[in-house]
Amino acid sequence: MPNEFPKTLMAAALSAAFPGVAAAQTAARVDFATGPVTAVAANGQSRPLTRGSEVRVGETVSTQDGRAQMRFTDGAYVSLQPQTDFKIENYVFEGRGSPNESVVMSLLKGGMRTITGLVGRTNRDGYRLQTQTATIGIRGTEYSIAYDAGGSVTMFVAGGATTVTNQTGTTVVPSGRSASVGGQNSSPTQTTEKPFLPPEGSNSTNVPGPTNPTQDATAQLPAAALLTGEIVNNDPAIKNLATVYDYYGYINVISATTATLNSSGILTSFTSSSMEGSESSGTAQLSLAGNDGVIAWGRWIGGITGQGVNLIEGGPLHWVVGLPVTNMPTSGTATYDVIGATATCMMGCSSAAVTSASLTVNFGTGSGTYATGMLINGMANNFTGGLGIYGNRFNAYGSYGGLSFEGRGFFAGPAASRAGMAYNVYGSMYEGPTTSINGVIAYKKAGAP
Repeated sequence: MPNEFPKTLMAAALSAAFPGVAAAQTAARVDFATGPVTAVAANGQSRPLTRGSEVRVGETVSTQDGRAQMRFTDGAYVSLQPQTDFKIENYVFEGRGSPNESVVMSLLKGGMRTITGLVGRTNRDGYRLQTQTATIGIRGTEYSIAYDAGGSVTMFVAGGATTVTNQTGTTVVPSGRSASVGGQNSSPTQTTEKPFLPPEGSNSTNVPGPTNPTQDATAQLPAAALLTGEIVNNDPAIKNLATVYDYYGYINVISATTATLNSSGILTSFTSSSMEGSESSGTAQLSLAGNDGVIAWGRWIGGITGQGVNLIEGGPLHWVVGLPVTNMPTSGTATYDVIGATATCMMGCSSAAVTSASLTVNFGTGSGTYATGMLINGMANNFTGGLGIYGNRFNAYGSYGGLSFEGRGFFAGPAASRAGMAYNVYGSMYEGPTTSINGVIAYKKAGAP
């Protein structure tokens, strides 16, 4: 039997963002890269990696003084820290959940954060991350892992659980726990240390952002129309909740099928098919930004949630909840305008606010565009890009002035009359400090009641 740390409740897990079938020899694409990030093939040939670049099986990604975020074709997410070498040893994804699907990766040096995709959830035995001290397996998870100066490996499990295997056997590391492994002949030990400190030179780690009182106040809607009680969605193809919280500046989006809002219209708990059990607000401070009876949005601020997520260290959890969509359009076009939003500076900035936001959607082609205007440190930033629509869900990507915009959203209400999106802005403005901003946006379809 494997050794096991004291049991804790599971922290929230990321739902697959956009499953797809991998092209030959292509495992992932670069969502974001800054600095001299390269891919080195087995024959030693090196090529630069930029946003949109393919990362192929057998290649080693080297960040040097930069950093990179990659999205695998099964929806898995990998974020690489500076001075990291990461190799994709093997990757098979057919999009069918077959036992042939597998992913084998090696963290040769540095550090990374990852949230597993479909391969990790459907074929756990086929997932491995190799390090110099141990091999990491999963039970559907999100974790961070890094080498320290002495060569030990430290990991923190944010959701699900991991298995750590070396010459001493196999140890289970549950959600909310950290472990350190000194070598192949050393058993993992529990630690309070977490990997993934920001790059040197950043003095704004996890700086709490402003509450944006003006923005949140203008988003308040009449109290007569409130979405309250338990919102249940029995259709597994429909996601009616999106939230985002922060671990060291990176996005984590959860899609949930049940949400409970109190009599004031504020989210207090939710469940997800990708989680074990439910997540509750715990000791966090509850904040409502808006609620119009169909969609609601706000934040959990500070405290420890029911799943053991530390919002004091990690920053606020932003949430947006909508009624399950009915009569989802399959043809025609529509425009959505912002009715409210939240924003929190996690690092690298002192103020942030959403000043404008819209979606244009073609339901027939499953495509569209988005535009989001933001004031960051008093400077105007305008993010625009395309939408990929999958059922009632959509993804958004774009960049502006060295910053990358990434969003995950859903349509809600009768005839998709509302939409909600959780987003993250990340990067370096004009060679300035690394910046990260999290929040949510609520939209209303033009002409909808």
